[in-house]
Amino acid sequence: MTARLFGLGDWPSRLTMVGLVVGAAILALWILNAVVPRLLTRVRGSGSATSRQRQTAAGLLASALRYVIVVAALAASFVALAGGGTLGAVSGAAIVLVVVSFASQRLLGDVIAGFFVLLEGQYAVGDVVRVEPSGIAGVVEELGLRATVIRDPNGDLCHVPNGQITAVRRAPTGGRVLRVTLVTRDPNDLTAAVEHAVAAVAHARLSSIQRRDAGAGVWVLTAAVTTPSAFDRAVEHELLAAITARGDGLLLGAPTIIGLPPSGASATGGVES
Repeated sequence: MTARLFGLGDWPSRLTMVGLVVGAAILALWILNAVVPRLLTRVRGSGSATSRQRQTAAGLLASALRYVIVVAALAASFVALAGGGTLGAVSGAAIVLVVVSFASQRLLGDVIAGFFVLLEGQYAVGDVVRVEPSGIAGVVEELGLRATVIRDPNGDLCHVPNGQITAVRRAPTGGRVLRVTLVTRDPNDLTAAVEHAVAAVAHARLSSIQRRDAGAGVWVLTAAVTTPSAFDRAVEHELLAAITARGDGLLLGAPTIIGLPPSGASATGGVES
């Protein structure tokens, strides 16, 4: 009865056609996966805004082509199984695709959200962002139609569905500066302790250390530490713990950390007296 309805003739020929379609789709995906990394390497450039836009566009194009290949292969397979190009075959394939689309509403929502991210230019590959409500922060490694891939401060890759992103905090270029104030009677040892503490914290870089003689053998040290804006809270917490641990016995009080604009730090490292 089904064969009459959809005009199925020779099953082996239909299955052979489906095999050819699936094989062609697999080959197209393999070529796409081989070409995209090379393309991204060529457009990566120096990390400028134009380079990041090109990486974003290339990644989105590759993501869209993958979906097109898969959907086209599914549609062609349904048509082949349903009897070629007859009206009943096309109608049956259309019905199946409609059912599949209803079953994948969440996927469609992610794809639509990814399209608007691209259209509005909310962020691009290479940007440092924090996405809500998950609170995941890091560098955007890949922006696809379905999901955004973010590398967090620990180096882990986080795949966040675009439909689950309600807000995005994009860090300004240059990151942030954390000003650390310390009080001690031994500025030399504490300076060395601060340098080791900063070196042990991921995404933190010591820009400068200034010393000020407060009298009575007391010195005030002010360190400027730069970090990407999306990592500032994590870096502040880890930095405070590291300095407190390495400066044990040298500090006359608890360290204080204040966030400053990027211009608050020196561009070169070193110790200033």
